[in-house]
Amino acid sequence: TVGVAGGLLSGTYMTFADELAQVLDDGDNLRVLPMVTYGAASNLDDLLYLRGVDIAMTQADVFEYFRTQRKTPNLENRIDYIVRLPVSEMHVLARNDIHSIEDLRGKKVNFGPAGSASSLTGSIVFQRLGVQVEQVLYDNPTAMQKLKSGELGALVRVIPKPIDFFAKIPANSGLHLVPIP
Repeated sequence: TVGVAGGLLSGTYMTFADELAQVLDDGDNLRVLPMVTYGAASNLDDLLYLRGVDIAMTQADVFEYFRTQRKTPNLENRIDYIVRLPVSEMHVLARNDIHSIEDLRGKKVNFGPAGSASSLTGSIVFQRLGVQVEQVLYDNPTAMQKLKSGELGALVRVIPKPIDFFAKIPANSGLHLVPIP
């Protein structure tokens, strides 16, 4: 039996885990069980510490988080890289009065739920750009409501294409994508 940590917060990873199960699971010799997790960091946590998890799908910068923030010992000798998956993209959605990442300095910015791809990658990008923000960790529907009401300066999403989350926002909503240098 092969346990595949797919991720609740990333539909793409879970879809891929389901597809692996459909293709590889033959019922007699190999059984593949996709597992719902809490996101990118949770997938790696499960691979490292949860019995029965043999494969995890996660982002490359999750390893930086585990090395620098979590201080996970000997990480490079505990994980084998198998395949590179499609690249996810970081998007910053803000009201029309925000024109650049710098305009977010000191403002509340949502990075998604803790441990999600957005919370990890977004934090790294803002840190490297030297832009200090007040990081909050709401789920995406709550963050969208707070962004529209003005309680947030922006929300950050790290997701692969296609991106229906942004496609569903009406053109006259007063929101736009902020360029990332």
